[in-house]
Amino acid sequence: MEKKKKSFPKNKKKSIFTPSAVNKIFYLSIVVLFALFFIVLVKTAWLSDDSFITLRVIDNFVNGYGLRYNVVERVQAYTHPLWLFLLTLPYFIFKDPFYTPILISIAITLLLLYLLIFKLSISRFNSIFIVILLIASKSFIDYSSSGLENPLSHLLIVIYIYFYLKEIEIQRKILILSFLISLSYLNRIDSILIYIPSLFYLFYQNHSKKNFLYAIYGFLPIILWTVFSIVYYGFPFPNTFYAKINTGIPKLEIFSQGVYYFINSLKFDTITLVIIFLVIGITFIKRIKIHYYIVFGILLYLIYIIYIGGDFMSGRFFSLPFITAIAILVSSITFNGYYSKLFLSIIFVLYLILYPYTPVKTGIDYADKTFNFLDENGISDERGYYYQNTSLWKAINGYKIPQHQMIDVAQRQIEMKEKVFLAGAIGFLGYYAGPSLYVIDVYALSDAFLSKLPVVKYDLIYGRAYEKKFNKKPNKNWRIGHFLRPLPEGFTLSKIKNDCLIKDSLLNEFYKKIYIITQSSIFSFERFSEIIKMNLGLYDKLKSHYKEQEYLETNYYDDLIAANPNSVKYYFGKGNWYFRRQIYDKALPYFIKTIQIDSTFSLAWYRLSISYFYYKDFNNAIISLQKAKKYGEKVDSIYEKALYEKYYQQTLNK
Repeated sequence: MEKKKKSFPKNKKKSIFTPSAVNKIFYLSIVVLFALFFIVLVKTAWLSDDSFITLRVIDNFVNGYGLRYNVVERVQAYTHPLWLFLLTLPYFIFKDPFYTPILISIAITLLLLYLLIFKLSISRFNSIFIVILLIASKSFIDYSSSGLENPLSHLLIVIYIYFYLKEIEIQRKILILSFLISLSYLNRIDSILIYIPSLFYLFYQNHSKKNFLYAIYGFLPIILWTVFSIVYYGFPFPNTFYAKINTGIPKLEIFSQGVYYFINSLKFDTITLVIIFLVIGITFIKRIKIHYYIVFGILLYLIYIIYIGGDFMSGRFFSLPFITAIAILVSSITFNGYYSKLFLSIIFVLYLILYPYTPVKTGIDYADKTFNFLDENGISDERGYYYQNTSLWKAINGYKIPQHQMIDVAQRQIEMKEKVFLAGAIGFLGYYAGPSLYVIDVYALSDAFLSKLPVVKYDLIYGRAYEKKFNKKPNKNWRIGHFLRPLPEGFTLSKIKNDCLIKDSLLNEFYKKIYIITQSSIFSFERFSEIIKMNLGLYDKLKSHYKEQEYLETNYYDDLIAANPNSVKYYFGKGNWYFRRQIYDKALPYFIKTIQIDSTFSLAWYRLSISYFYYKDFNNAIISLQKAKKYGEKVDSIYEKALYEKYYQQTLNK
């Protein structure tokens, strides 16, 4: 009989740390990472021009003008009523447009981090690991401030997932989840795409009349706001929705732009897309069924991004699916083994240190004047573009913030007592110019009439910026998120006179309908009748002929000249419009008219000289140049030398 070998119990290695010591190390780590996270938020905090569109609406609202951008008309120029109302009370108290949105954004983001760590996380490693991931994501950090609604969207989806996973009575769960979806809708309409599959599945599993009734209760905020929006504004959706959807651009071009949006983020913010798709993959590979429908929501949202062509703000639309993926990761995915955890930590720490675009590398000099804000597909690093002008970190370090050229433009409009002004960037301008200035938005975000017109053949504003950077014409005649509209003849005059004066008879009729909806008495039978007809598309035929138009900025100046026939700046403005496009023969008469009214206008003399030069009238070019120098204009010595050389050559030839 074979003798059995004696077995000895294996000695278990005792940890050198007691449970109490482990807890202390963990909480110390959390405190350190919280502090690092806070520092990164403070150093990267900034405000966008778009945020000041909302702030102008808030300013008008607290001063009794109503929820509107231009005080004379009811147009929903903002996309996020919930975010707007969240900012309204602190703005009413402090009247501060800079610190109010930034500090609220930081507070919301810190609350978000708390919920992820202490309410959703299933392990200590996850709690520590996700802080590193959040700091590494440029998309998440960039739009945890900016003055836009992203921080509140992040918070709402995390709260939603918390209650989605929580075991509570089904009616209560349906009520809470549908209410959170309502809040998300009011914060940004398209965000509900992430929520829909999970709530639909939950309701499908537990469908009953009572549950349906609870869902209706939860959706009451959406219903009530939609009713208010139709009654007050005349339309169920924000005007920005119509401005960006009603473009007439071929869908294939839009889809290709959406793909470029992914490529741009993959280049400048690799970790964000990697985490999103990694979590999607792990969810299905590990068969984490509870998250299937949240993941379906992420996929639906990503498809939507491609469908709409993405955005001009690099990474902005990826912050919400990213934080959703993070919530799934921290609440359901475990990492086993000491070495695997160490390996992951080292990889992401190295990414933070070595990757050139991570938020931790932000300093006062971030994206200075040499920063190129535009890529070949019209996508920009918006934080980089505005950081020097609106950075919290720069304000803390004693710089005058905010500062921007459009703030200076606004001050000039106040000094000149202008009533109407045309602009592409309407945030800083509108807020700092105050309620007395009517701002015409060439991208139609704040204009209910222009937003219903098709985009122009070629966006000259974008085209000039693109050619200046790349020395070639852009691949597309438009920029995503900036859909330039034509200005029909008489449109600006209509705004000046507060009347319907558009020359095109059909467009004039369409303008009258918009005028009734946005400016007439709210509660009138005629207005409600027009609202119904407009939303049913019964007036689309009035603008259907108006296709493939040029961007006629000259119509803007023609209308201003008609209203102010002796105003030197409008004649100069129109001449300058032709001048910038190198149409010198058409620029000449307007510069001549300018100096007839004001003979000391040195810049007009100078540009008249250049126009004569290209028109090959060198004698008059020299006379105009001498006048420009006489009245104090600094002239280019190279141009002056070339002019005299051409003049002497022409004289010799004669």
